[in-house]
Amino acid sequence: MNGWVEAANQTKKDLKMLWKELAIGFLLAGLVAAAVPQTIWTLLFEGGGAGVTQVAYNSVLGPLISVATFVGSMGNVPLAAVLWGSGFAFAGVIAFLYADLIVPQLIRIYRKIWGKKIGTRISIILFVSMATTGFIVYYLFAAVGLIPDTTLEPTGEGVTILGFEPVTILNVIFLLIGAGFLALLMRGRKGAPGDRVVEDPVTGTDITVKNADYCTVHDESIYYFESDDSRTQFQDSPEAYL
Repeated sequence: MNGWVEAANQTKKDLKMLWKELAIGFLLAGLVAAAVPQTIWTLLFEGGGAGVTQVAYNSVLGPLISVATFVGSMGNVPLAAVLWGSGFAFAGVIAFLYADLIVPQLIRIYRKIWGKKIGTRISIILFVSMATTGFIVYYLFAAVGLIPDTTLEPTGEGVTILGFEPVTILNVIFLLIGAGFLALLMRGRKGAPGDRVVEDPVTGTDITVKNADYCTVHDESIYYFESDDSRTQFQDSPEAYL
């Protein structure tokens, strides 16, 4: 059980890091789905003609849309779903998902760290590799028949399980998972109120439990840390700090 407590705390840390990207991604996806008419999508996505040229066109278009939307890792998934549902080719969706490394904010970082010339080259190389990957993945999936057919009618409409729609059942399941997640977080704080001061066993720094974003379990005990580096050092050789 203590391992699950550590997993819950790690998930909390990930959510704290990604919640802005996820929120922006869902918000942008909703706005795009509601505001952009289907005729615009059709005109945009079918601009490359048909066959290989259309696949290549959409593979290049995917990273360009990623750059234009400013949505980084994780937050681009909801928008990718909207693009797919609007008729974007599979190759373009794959390239779009890979292109989270060339959003404008990251391009600025590349140029700042390595200079304008090298940073620009890195961005171009990433763009070409992402477009190429989308193109290749499309034909790999097509070769084994794994590309979903968006023209098929949904087959699950009207289906119920014990009188409930599958979506309702899934909602309940994930609500229970969320409740379990919160329970695990509370277990991690059990016996250690949020204002209680504990010591980082690696650095010796005093920190409060509620502000300790990093923890691990060793010999059925939970240890808290001020940084991920401290936790990693402890996990590598806990005996050295106990």
